[in-house]
Amino acid sequence: MIGTMKVLVGAAALAGGLAVASVPAQAAAGPINYSCGPRIDTPRSGGQVDRVSGYNVRLFMKANAYSGQDIYFVKGYGLRPGDKVSLDWSDTKGRTYHACHGTVHRGRTGAQTWAINDRGGYRSFRACVKTRGSWHCTYWGVGS
Repeated sequence: MIGTMKVLVGAAALAGGLAVASVPAQAAAGPINYSCGPRIDTPRSGGQVDRVSGYNVRLFMKANAYSGQDIYFVKGYGLRPGDKVSLDWSDTKGRTYHACHGTVHRGRTGAQTWAINDRGGYRSFRACVKTRGSWHCTYWGVGS
């Protein structure tokens, strides 16, 4: 176990701290954890990739924004305090995933997540919103 940890830590250091330790495959689908992973600052602009149908929640991608890698982030507009937006990202095409949340605070109508790097075009991403007690999401899409 200690040897495995050293390899993972070494790999993260070689990748400039962007590597997220891989998690062993789980028997059932679902969230791995609720992590924003590498907290990459979200640029002010990015190209819209997808939106949650019926809601003003959008998935954005900014090309070559972080050390030559594309990054994804989610913004929600016209929401109510307590609503949440989520950037879900997966290295297993959605079977298991991480979720990075942003919450609408009192006096606001929007929220945004941190950005997650694409790591070579094999990660899958989706945008979600939780409003009125239930989650609504886009389909999983593979990065560029």
